[in-house]
Amino acid sequence: MNSTAPPMQTRPKIQSLTRLLAYLLANPSKIGVYYRYGLTGAKGFEGWSWITEDAFNYLKEFLQPGMMVFQYGSGYSTLFLSRQQIQLYTVENSARRLADVQEKLMESTRRLLKLDLYLKTYSTDSMTSFRDSGFATSIQEAKVKFDVILVGNEEVEQEHTRIACFQQAEEAIKPGGLIILNDFWRYEALRETHKAQELLVFEGVGYGRKRLTSTAVFRY
Repeated sequence: MNSTAPPMQTRPKIQSLTRLLAYLLANPSKIGVYYRYGLTGAKGFEGWSWITEDAFNYLKEFLQPGMMVFQYGSGYSTLFLSRQQIQLYTVENSARRLADVQEKLMESTRRLLKLDLYLKTYSTDSMTSFRDSGFATSIQEAKVKFDVILVGNEEVEQEHTRIACFQQAEEAIKPGGLIILNDFWRYEALRETHKAQELLVFEGVGYGRKRLTSTAVFRY
């Protein structure tokens, strides 16, 4: 995919391991969490998935009944959100993953005021084709503003699909709303270009993550 966006950052394995060990030594209370949900990938943690534990707790405290929430990408976070009294819009590019989420939603207790799940496939031949895809622009097609936007779509290695979704999200967020972007260490260049009033970065362990990661919370 050709793009003028800044390159995603990568971390050598040794550097990643060093950062993880330093974090666990400084935060011994997280060792059990890392073992249970990072190393083993145990399920059942309220839908905590691709965001760090501290970012997940921040989101839980922020959510209020009646809020409008949009997701780029579905998964266990969708199951957590389904138990909130909110209006949820989710777009997914994988038919298999969407079917799996729909099946789990049928088995779970839902409190949603509204649920819209959309399958929108896209091409990664070029950044232009992705930016113009129904997946990326679906948030504008909703024709509403959102209180929370979660950018967690599947990323293509060395490409910038999440950055394109983030740029779309900034045009659809309410004042005071949150945009949440995981693996923020890949997108540090956004520190210089975002339009948020405040940026919070939560570094830590995550569900199914064997290495340290970071989640950015942009408050507008």
